[in-house]
Amino acid sequence: MKLLLFILFGCLSTPLLANDGGQLYSLHCSACHGNDGKGGPDGIFPPLANSEWVNGDAKRSILIVLYGLDGPINVAGKAYNLTKPAQGDHLTDDKIAQILTYVRSSWGNAESAVTVDEVKAARDSNVARKKPWRAGELGNVNPQPLGNSAASGNSAPLEKNCSY
Repeated sequence: MKLLLFILFGCLSTPLLANDGGQLYSLHCSACHGNDGKGGPDGIFPPLANSEWVNGDAKRSILIVLYGLDGPINVAGKAYNLTKPAQGDHLTDDKIAQILTYVRSSWGNAESAVTVDEVKAARDSNVARKKPWRAGELGNVNPQPLGNSAASGNSAPLEKNCSY
């Protein structure tokens, strides 16, 4: 009986104990982006390793995690056309900051940590947003670094596409 309770407690408490970025990434992100950040099974999902969408200004990644991303996007020279679901309704600002800090410092990415204040500011400034971002909108928020493939898709000015 004690063994059964121990196993049951272990299974049920694992998500509650996932309090660092790596554990949270494994719990919420690795099914699509892979444990190694190289993209999901058979290259269906885009990689986060050495990604031009992860590196640079953290605001772009924060907005994608909060509100999702829909439509065509180029990552590391490969075209994808998927919907990444929004995570902002069920992940706290603290958890998003931890996950993105982990992602931005793993698999060849060497970017600064994401703070809870950055996530909160992005959430607060887009509180009325009800739809996922399009890649072209985010290119206007934080233009892609020179030499990286720009995203295709909606390229209308940001202020005409956002629900502020």
